[in-house]
Amino acid sequence: MRWDEKAACKSADTEIFFGKWFEAEAKSICAECPVKTLCLQAALDMEGGEPRNLRYGVRGGKTPTERWRISKGHQVPPGIRGTTSRRCVKCGTLMESVGNSRQYCDDCQAERGRERDREYRARKKAAA
Repeated sequence: MRWDEKAACKSADTEIFFGKWFEAEAKSICAECPVKTLCLQAALDMEGGEPRNLRYGVRGGKTPTERWRISKGHQVPPGIRGTTSRRCVKCGTLMESVGNSRQYCDDCQAERGRERDREYRARKKAAA
């Protein structure tokens, strides 16, 4: 038996999974699904490097934007193939990422942005 034959959405109306109006209902169906992780992995494998605007529908309990963020290494749920545990190069916090794209944890990345902003403002002020 294929994994998608066990999916909770098999008997649901497919319209529920495509459209912002039904997003919460689709996610609630996915939450109870015994093959949610397999569905999400299949969606990530199929979508590959597609931009966010070319991803459609709730799959594996995730919206297109959430799946895009996972593919970029943010908010990776446990059990998703292709994720690796890495340490933040600044603080050493253990984080999960897809591939080798992330070097900094979310907190350190935000701090780097604030530091760059301060440096930019200081240069701008000095030039004035």
